[in-house]
Amino acid sequence: MSQKALAASARVSRSTLTRMANGQSLSLDSFVRIMQALDLDEHLATLLPDPAIRPVERLRFDGQQRKRASRPRRDDATWEWADDKVAE
Repeated sequence: MSQKALAASARVSRSTLTRMANGQSLSLDSFVRIMQALDLDEHLATLLPDPAIRPVERLRFDGQQRKRASRPRRDDATWEWADDKVAE
């Protein structure tokens, strides 16, 4: 695909494509339009951070995964299936 055809499909100027190709600044709107024209818009979600982790937690854990405490295991009682009790 030529730059002219891509620019027309993305509804941006050819100079915008040239700036993008040269690594220069680009508006987010133009970037999204180009990604859509190239049928790559499904990859935009990978650019976003995980919404389940708050920014403060990212700083506190210094990029490492948050570790959750496990519950203490209780091995003091034996259990039986309810079906086994009925059969007796």
